Amino acid sequence: MDIETVIIADDFTGAGDSSINFCHAGYSVFLPLRVREGDLNIHPDVLAINTETRLADESEAAERVRLAANKCRELGVTSFYKKIDSTLRGNIEAEVTALMETAEYQTALICPASPDLGRTVIDGRCLIYGKPINKTESGKDHLNPVKSAFIKDLFKSADSGSTYQFSIGEIEKGRGYFRARVNELMESGVRYILCDAENQDHLKVIASLYSDRRVLLVGSSGLAAAITASMGTPVHRDDSGVFDSGQILILSGSRMDVSRKQIKYLAEKRDFNIMPVPVAEILDKNTAAIDRFFMNLETMDTEKPMILVAGDHDRVESADKVKDNSEIIADLLAESAIRVCRQRDISVLIIIGGHTTYKTLNKIDTQGVLYQGEIIPGTPYGRLIHGDPDQSLSLVTKSGSFGDENALVEIVDFVRQRMQEKGE
Repeated sequence: MDIETVIIADDFTGAGDSSINFCHAGYSVFLPLRVREGDLNIHPDVLAINTETRLADESEAAERVRLAANKCRELGVTSFYKKIDSTLRGNIEAEVTALMETAEYQTALICPASPDLGRTVIDGRCLIYGKPINKTESGKDHLNPVKSAFIKDLFKSADSGSTYQFSIGEIEKGRGYFRARVNELMESGVRYILCDAENQDHLKVIASLYSDRRVLLVGSSGLAAAITASMGTPVHRDDSGVFDSGQILILSGSRMDVSRKQIKYLAEKRDFNIMPVPVAEILDKNTAAIDRFFMNLETMDTEKPMILVAGDHDRVESADKVKDNSEIIADLLAESAIRVCRQRDISVLIIIGGHTTYKTLNKIDTQGVLYQGEIIPGTPYGRLIHGDPDQSLSLVTKSGSFGDENALVEIVDFVRQRMQEKGE
């Protein structure tokens, strides 16, 4: 198996939205549901791995990254890209350090900017449309609160001599200066090099060191796009295996207000049924209410497309055991989706939220996702690979914080257009 590179991310949507850039450049991209179980019988150019560690503690997160990296090295992989959240959620220092040590990198170049999505880094501080991330909805996420917008504050165990911050002024001096300066910093023992970036040109300067096997590049979908921009003209991939005729099912476990507005707007504009999953009853272990919910699922109009959404978010966010509750809710959302798929002719799943995606796919007999393209920034699509070749189910994923109010309308219209074209 000749794998060009491996992307290691801490959640499912992150693995997808970064790896799709390699797909644009003509590489085949596969995201397996599990890497450690059995042999990979898909032979992609790029392997995207979700360690599912966004909600894990630091030691567990580091260990999962080590296991994934070691498995890949056994397959002969020498090139890695560490995908991190553009809003600095997760165990970034622990995972970056674990990958550096396991894959024997000398230095990490770190820039979570994704300018196309409004994410920039200025003076070492991460911003969303100019606002410090810790002041945004993403930064106030109860499951992953971000206390500081400064990248350097993530590397709390690093001493002052092992980190360095590149300003935009230095980045704009160009690739030659940047490479020479990085070499100087490595020679002086700097392990974590943090970089400002306000646009894709800045990210391309950082990405110019991608082929240097001493340097681990760490970033979001923005830096991944800059890496693949140097790989030639984007290639149109054959996506004839996706978007077969059938129904669309949308599933959302996101706590973000952005997602709630997108769902409401879609239901108004494209006549979808919204079916709230009864969060309060789930947490109270009200089995009668949960049974009624499943009965209502079976009796709803099967001709009208459905959105399954975790309701009563305020209850979730005020609970003492937020992470435990999140697991319970994600499990019931996944079970609900499976029941709907059995009842209806579902051919496309649109899932909002990485953890919800992971939980749902674990209940489906699937090996993983073979990516094909992207609808709008941050929304990759692909074909689920099943043990049964006659099964056809396509997947679209989206982070809960991505997109404007019209995002889901654009996604649904794209899918329906492709379905129509295939039926002609």
